[in-house]
Amino acid sequence: MCPDIVLIAQLRTLPVLMAAGFMPVPHTMTAPKRYLDERGYDSVYVPYRYRDMRDVVVYAEHIAAEAKKLSVARGSRINFVGFSLGGLAGLYAMKRLGMQKYVASFIAVGAPFHGAKVAYLAIPSLLWTPLGLQVSPGSRFLRELHADPLPLGTEDAPTRYVSIVGEEDAVCPPETGELDGAKIERLHFRHLDFFYNTPIFPVMEEYF
Repeated sequence: MCPDIVLIAQLRTLPVLMAAGFMPVPHTMTAPKRYLDERGYDSVYVPYRYRDMRDVVVYAEHIAAEAKKLSVARGSRINFVGFSLGGLAGLYAMKRLGMQKYVASFIAVGAPFHGAKVAYLAIPSLLWTPLGLQVSPGSRFLRELHADPLPLGTEDAPTRYVSIVGEEDAVCPPETGELDGAKIERLHFRHLDFFYNTPIFPVMEEYF
């Protein structure tokens, strides 16, 4: 069998870890999980923690720990899907916390890789100030994060990066969500459509 076909077959059997975006109250990723479960994927999502919503680094540490736990439990690498803040925190985990060892495909949907103007609203709030400072366009946090190269894995175990961005996304428009070095997929969706919009899911699935 062709090595490329073997690689694709292996990727499609890997478990999927999903990380949601910013929400001030507990939430789940019911729609994307149902979509994947119905197609036979082993999918889980990072449990909601209030403190993750206040600091990208704290959320990244949680994501990295869950990725390692899932990879060790299943005895394989994993596919990672990060929505919005989950994608940005996931990128931090890949670059700074060693998560790349466990990830075969890194897929971000509507992630504010280059910041989100809505973050300015969080800065004066005190409660969300750390997050607001990190995610504001041009922040020191983002500049330093993008100064590090993408960890691409090895020839035998490469890591793929995909940015899925929404043409109608007013929170994270395409120019903020396109990750340098990643495969870019531009679709027609709004920011919160990831929780309901099944047309996004087949595109996401193509990279598993």
